[in-house]
Amino acid sequence: MPNSSRRPALQDESPLLIITDSALVRDALVTHISETRRLLIADSHDVGMELALSFRPALILLDASSTDGEALALLRAFRSEPHLDDTFILVLSDEAAVLERLEASRAGADDFLRLPVDQAELTARVAVALRQARLSRRLRAYTRRIEEEMRLVADLQMRLLPAYTPYLASLRIDSFYQPSTEASGDYFDHFLLPGEDRLRVVIADASGHGARSAVLMTMVRTLFHASHAANTPLTDMLLEINTNLLDVVGNEPDFVTLFAADLDLRGNTLRYVNAGHCPALLRHPDGTTMRLSGTTPRLGFFGVRETERLVPFTPGTRLLLYTDGFHDCATASGRRLGIDRFLSLAEATMRRGGDVLSSLREDISTTFGEPPTWPDDVTALYIERKEEA
Repeated sequence: MPNSSRRPALQDESPLLIITDSALVRDALVTHISETRRLLIADSHDVGMELALSFRPALILLDASSTDGEALALLRAFRSEPHLDDTFILVLSDEAAVLERLEASRAGADDFLRLPVDQAELTARVAVALRQARLSRRLRAYTRRIEEEMRLVADLQMRLLPAYTPYLASLRIDSFYQPSTEASGDYFDHFLLPGEDRLRVVIADASGHGARSAVLMTMVRTLFHASHAANTPLTDMLLEINTNLLDVVGNEPDFVTLFAADLDLRGNTLRYVNAGHCPALLRHPDGTTMRLSGTTPRLGFFGVRETERLVPFTPGTRLLLYTDGFHDCATASGRRLGIDRFLSLAEATMRRGGDVLSSLREDISTTFGEPPTWPDDVTALYIERKEEA
């Protein structure tokens, strides 16, 4: 039957749980433990599991001296319960039970105490166990707070992405965004420029993951949108972004890669800059494909030179922008796609047209023979200029 001593419990502190079918061991533990926490006592493994799940004790003292291996099964059961991850388990065993201790370590025991109980050793080991459990729970609570803050950052990032797609009758615009963690270092955007039939697009990738890269992306977004208000040329926009990054992270290893382009539908041209980003793919109506590679180094390290390039963008042209998370994908066994295979695959997918971004992800799975894992943020922007009627 479950039992509880009459010792007063400390406020907001978990109890200690003693599991033993020996009255002698139970009485020795209850007598010598000087903690003012509540003591829970179970005389069977079933009752011990019930109490552990109900009260989530800081410390479990498990008597393994007379259970013929059943204690190992209970240990494994404890360690399979997520709610008991930070519960410290102290196993009591006979001095000669060396092999049993090894098995108990593998099953999840944190420490051992020899029987018969020595009061000084018991007091010391219980104090260490409770300190460890307390630190573990503080760390878990801190981790939960960090995770919640990262979810808030991720929610803010989603709000900063385009809420709608600019309408141009002659363009099809599709996007895909999948962060690898709560907060992402990827960014894409688009907006209409002053004048008729001119669209500016951007895709960028900050080094690393998490809050740090998310902050860099927020900075890039702010400056990108400032270029909209001022109708800033691409190179000047790039200079402004790079100058601000150098001011903020110039002495750090952080950097940003970026591809931006102005699509002029009246002039049938695409003017672009590529700061160390993955090569964009531009498929012309005649079936030839251009890889729009870097025109200047990644941002945040060095100065930016004059970087703009001009290529045709006539009806029937297709443009694919993406981040390196696409070619960094891998199988569960560790086989990576790689940039060369990705580019060949993407070019073939663009040749077929249609829903290119969905088809591309399906083609990657087909190539692997199984769904891939995505260890990095994955973002893409696909733009197709429709054929003239």
